[in-house]
Formats: sequence, C-alpha cells, structure tokens
Amino acid sequence: MIFEGVAEERIDDDFRDGNYPIGHQKHHTPLAELRETQAAVRKEENQYPIFKCRGEEVILFVKEGLMLRKGNRNGWFLTKDREIIRYSAALEESGKVYIIGHLLKKKKVSFSTPCSSDIIFNYEGEIADLSKEL
Repeated sequence: MIFEGVAEERIDDDFRDGNYPIGHQKHHTPLAELRETQAAVRKEENQYPIFKCRGEEVILFVKEGLMLRKGNRNGWFLTKDREIIRYSAALEESGKVYIIGHLLKKKKVSFSTPCSSDIIFNYEGEIADLSKEL
C-alpha cells in the first residue's frame, strides 16, 4: 500500500471514522498485492525408496516423512512381527530393498496403566540385548 497526499493536522478519531481527504487514503499498488498473493508450488513427486550416502553411512528414505539412519532418533523400526530392529544399513539388489540391522532380543512394555503400551507399540529395551549378528 502507498499513501498519496499531504497529511493535515487531525486526530486519531478522524482516521478511525474515515473522515479525511480522499487524496490521503490508501491506494493499492500491483507490487504490494503481488507480495500478498500465494503462489501455487509444484511439489516434486519422489520415487521411494531413496538411498543417500553420507560418507560410510547409508540413509534410507522409505516414504514421505519416514527415514532410517544410524543413531537413536531415526535408527529404530518395528517389523510386522513386532520385532524391534536397530538400523545399520540398507542396500538394493535386483529391484528389492534389504534393510540390515540388529534385532533387540528382549523387550518389555513401557507402561501398563491405564492400558498396555503394547497397544501403541511402545516398548523398552537395553542396548546390551541387541543381537551381535546383522
């Protein structure tokens, strides 16, 4: 928005009521309106899974918002058989994706009241209970 005209002496109530000369009112400009316009952003369709290598580490992007990489934050996953695996690496061979990791041999529910944490697949385990084999 830009302003035109010279401001005369007036009180705030005049501005609130709209009682001021037309030449001093707001006028739209194309540049100001352009900044307020939302542009449609084309989102690129990714083909998952995506493999990225950072040094020796292989990061696996399974789908939008889900990645596996070494470490505590994104390094654990639950299989369909409810086994907990600590991610180590991933590879693709003949069009199939293989995820390599260590199985957590012992797990226990995190809480039992008001209901079992098993319902939301929330478990506890110890690093010492990880299998040595990949």
